Amino acid sequence: MGLDMYAYKLKAEHAPADDSKMFSSVYEAVEFELLDSPEFGKLSEKDQLAYLEAKDKAMGKAKSEGIFDGSFAYWRKFNALHAWMEDLWISRGNDGDFNCTPLRLNTENLDELQERVDDKSLEPRGGFFFGGTDPVTEDEYSEVADFIVKARQAIADGYAVYYDSWW
Repeated sequence: MGLDMYAYKLKAEHAPADDSKMFSSVYEAVEFELLDSPEFGKLSEKDQLAYLEAKDKAMGKAKSEGIFDGSFAYWRKFNALHAWMEDLWISRGNDGDFNCTPLRLNTENLDELQERVDDKSLEPRGGFFFGGTDPVTEDEYSEVADFIVKARQAIADGYAVYYDSWW
């Protein structure tokens, strides 16, 4: 177990106003109706399996149609980047655990992150699942710089870019 971090891109026309609804909007874009937990729980085991299979197919359709890319970027236990993203999330008025919570990044955010890369000022933050608090390496800064370029291009191409994590 540990800190797994992802970046996704979603066609901007499907991007919700509420970041937390990002995954719901992916399914809406391919006209798949999500069930909430109580509704899902009422299904028979056979119907639950069929629903989950249909849900996977809907996600596959979103990927194949270029609506969503769930493998846009990935990091593992890069706690300094996660800390920066969490600070951004908090600056937007959020509180609580920043876990499994999509965060939309805009070009201004990417500019700010680029400044932190340029001056090598990403700071690690401890956490049980986050790994060590060693300084950020040159390779890690390079990974973030590459991500910023890729994210800027995605935005220019009409996508919304999201950061998400799971720990």
